[in-house]
Amino acid sequence: MLNFMTLAKSVKTLGVRHIPERQKIAIKAIEYIHENLNASLNMNTLVEQLETTNRTLHLGFFEAFGISPIAYAKNLRLAYARRDLIKKTWPTVTEIAMHWNFQHLGRFSQDYQQAYGEPPSETIRRKFVKP
Repeated sequence: MLNFMTLAKSVKTLGVRHIPERQKIAIKAIEYIHENLNASLNMNTLVEQLETTNRTLHLGFFEAFGISPIAYAKNLRLAYARRDLIKKTWPTVTEIAMHWNFQHLGRFSQDYQQAYGEPPSETIRRKFVKP
């Protein structure tokens, strides 16, 4: 997931002259998502903030990154939630889920288990050995 940010930054620093407009919007969307990860993001918010259309944003994002902007944001929030579960940033799974704007705890647990192969309660209980 974070590779997308690296890609977005490298495209900017390369000084590429001709980047299709949809890809420019996708890069701006990635930046906006990362800057507003704790906010409640949806397509309408992104479209409004980026001053584009739903279709342009969706197509551009999918062409550039192979995933929808909302799926990307959810996967990124899941990754940060996992990091916080491993570090035990907060004492409970609920607090971590709420911090990363997962309002439906059952859905958070299902999405987390699908992504990482274990429920979040198992991750927070496990002892991780520091390398």
